[in-house]
Amino acid sequence: MTDTTMTSSSKKTPRRKRFKRTAPQREILLSTRDVAVLGTLQSFGGVKSTAQISMRHWPPDLKAKLRYWKLNWIEIVGAIQQFPAAYLDQCLELLKFIQKIRRMQADPNRTTADYNRLRDYLLKVNQQDPEGFKELERLADQLGQMSARDWLMKTIEAKGPLPRAFVQRPTIPSEYISSACLKRLRLLYDLKWLDKDEMIVSSDQGRGQTLWYLSRQTRSYLASLRGVSVKALPWKQVGAYGHLHMHHRLAINDFRLAITLSAERLGYTLTQWLDENELHRTHGKQYLNLLSDPNDPDSKTVKRRLVPDSFFALDTGNQWFHFVEIDRATETLTYSDPGQDLNFWALKVRKYGEYFKTWYEQSYPEAQGKGRILVVTTSEARLANMAQVCRQVAGQAARRYWFTLFSRIRPRYDDYFSNAVLEEAIWQQANNLEERRILVW
Repeated sequence: MTDTTMTSSSKKTPRRKRFKRTAPQREILLSTRDVAVLGTLQSFGGVKSTAQISMRHWPPDLKAKLRYWKLNWIEIVGAIQQFPAAYLDQCLELLKFIQKIRRMQADPNRTTADYNRLRDYLLKVNQQDPEGFKELERLADQLGQMSARDWLMKTIEAKGPLPRAFVQRPTIPSEYISSACLKRLRLLYDLKWLDKDEMIVSSDQGRGQTLWYLSRQTRSYLASLRGVSVKALPWKQVGAYGHLHMHHRLAINDFRLAITLSAERLGYTLTQWLDENELHRTHGKQYLNLLSDPNDPDSKTVKRRLVPDSFFALDTGNQWFHFVEIDRATETLTYSDPGQDLNFWALKVRKYGEYFKTWYEQSYPEAQGKGRILVVTTSEARLANMAQVCRQVAGQAARRYWFTLFSRIRPRYDDYFSNAVLEEAIWQQANNLEERRILVW
C-alpha cells in the first residue's frame, strides 16, 4: 500500500555513501547458497536487508545455541523434544537480556549506544510497570547466585510465561545477524555479484542496516541461468526506492519471509507468490470502472487500477488465496472530496470490490472466486478504523478482509522459531473484530 500521489522533493538529495570493494586474493566459485541468495534477492523486489538475508539463508542453529551454554547432548535432545523451538529460543534470549542487565549493574558507567538504549528502556519500565521492573531485578539476582547454564535450565523447566518487560523490549536487527552471513555478503560484494547501500535510521534504532541489490553482472547471470532475456528479469539498482517506499518494500519482505518460513516448517506448500513488481505488469492493464462519487449514481464513471502489494496461494490440504496490503499508516482512511483520486483506504476497498466482480476469476481461475485480503497495520486503533471503513464500503464483503498488526507477525529476526503468522490466532476479520482467528487450516 504505497503513496503513489507523492511528488519528488525539491530538496537536494543527500549524497550516497561510497563503499570500497576489496579484490579477493584467490578465485572463488559461487556456492549453492550464494545462488539461492541471488535468486531470492531478485524475487523479493530486488532489495533485502542483511537481517532478511540472514534469516532466510543463515538461520540460527538452536542446538548450537543450547550447546554454547554448556548443556550436554542428552539435555539438548530432551529439551528440543519436550519444548517448542520458539519457547527455547526465547528462554535463550531472556538469558542474554538478563546477563546484559547484570553487566550494566556491575558497571553503571557503560556509555555505549546499546547500553544507553537498555538504560533508557529500564527507566521507562520502572516508571510505567514497577512490578515488571522488580521481576527483572529478581531474575538478575537469581542469575548472580548460579551458573548461566543452571539458570537457563531452571527457566526452561519452569514452563511459565516470559517476563512482560522482556517480551516488550526494543530489539535491533543487527544484533541477530550471523557473522558468517556478513562475511559472505561482503565477499559477494567484493566480487561484484552484489551492490549495497545503507539505510538511514534514527540513533535509537542502532546503526543503519545494509541493503543489498543485484549488480548488473548478476542480473545477466540469473537471466542466463533461467533461460530468459535480461530485460525479462525485473531488477532494481541502488537508489531505485525512495525513503518511504524502502520501508514499505522491506515490510513486504518481512511478511513474505514470515509466511515462507512458517509454511515450510508446517509442511504447507506456497504454490505461488506474485510480488508488487509482477502485479504491476498484470493488474496495471486491468481497468476498473468506478463512480467518481459512490454516493451519487449519476456521477461520471472513472477508470482506476488496483495493484496489491502481493498475492500468494497456499496449499495446506485446503487451498488458500490472498492479496496482501502492507499499511504503514501513511494514507488517509476516508475522504472529503469523492471526486478526487487520492490515495485513501476507502477507495482501495471500492477497487477491491470491483476487481472481485470483474477481473478476479479471469486472472486467478484456480481460486474459483475464493480469496481474501490480508492487511498488516501499525496499531489497534488503526486496525479498528480500517475495519470500520471496510464494513461501511464493502458491506457483507467485509468478511474478505483479515487484519493483524506488525507486532504480531512471527517469525521475525528476534523470534525466528515462532510460526505465529500461520499457526496462532493473530488475525481479525473486518466484520467480527471481537474474535481472533488462525489464518489457515
